[in-house]
Amino acid sequence: MLVGSDPDAVVQETVNQAVQSYVTATQISDLGGDPTAFARAQADAVPHLEAVGEASSTFDDAAFGVSMAMISVLFGALIGSGSMIAMGVVEEKTSRVVEILLATIRPSQLLAGKVLGIGIYGLFQVLVLGGSLALAALSLGVGGLDLNVNIGSALVSLIVWFLMGYAIFALLFGGFAALVSRQEDIGSVTTPLLFLLFIPFYTTMFLVPNDPSSTLVRVLSQIPIFAPFMMPVRDAFGALQPWEMPLALAIAAATIPGLVWLAARVYQRGVLHTGGRMKLREALRA
Repeated sequence: MLVGSDPDAVVQETVNQAVQSYVTATQISDLGGDPTAFARAQADAVPHLEAVGEASSTFDDAAFGVSMAMISVLFGALIGSGSMIAMGVVEEKTSRVVEILLATIRPSQLLAGKVLGIGIYGLFQVLVLGGSLALAALSLGVGGLDLNVNIGSALVSLIVWFLMGYAIFALLFGGFAALVSRQEDIGSVTTPLLFLLFIPFYTTMFLVPNDPSSTLVRVLSQIPIFAPFMMPVRDAFGALQPWEMPLALAIAAATIPGLVWLAARVYQRGVLHTGGRMKLREALRA
């Protein structure tokens, strides 16, 4: 290799590889081998990989579709039922019908009847919508993929958590709506309650599918306002430990008596109040 002064690095490397290949081929030939076969065997020599640990999890599109459909139905049913309770309470106050009703029954009985009646309607709505989605998923699959989600279990989970979520939020809507006397003012008491629905709904939608078994998700899914949304989604992804669902149901059920006391006290003090909005502190005052 003749150069005028300093050799070009790229050219020199190319020549070095050619010389090394020539020497290798010569040595193989001298030993009675085939340089072409050797080069082919060397090119095909790659390691065989075998994983000895757990396989990395892949995103489950079917579980995502089923879970998002479930919490969407749940979200709509809770907002619709809660709004109907709040508007009914204010309508009775505006028309003064509540004064006639309270002449024969107690305020707590009136609130309980309203919550139970609208709750039956909300449950019917969930059964119709959830059943239709389940039937469509079983018939067509989710997104054309092989459906590996237990639709029956998902529907049962949806119904259970609707009943639990409705018991929590309906009491708040019914009790707090008694603080106002006009339909125009109802937004001032229902807006904070709507945020109690929006926050867990969107938190579940964006947080749980990415990592349904993370520590943060496990902790939040035990909080009563988050559990109705997070538990069905985690169940659809198969990320629940056997003890998590019973614990979340027990915690949510344990909070209901306190919510009954709170809603009943606010409703009893506010249902006959007329004029401007009654403050919550005034309603809770002994």
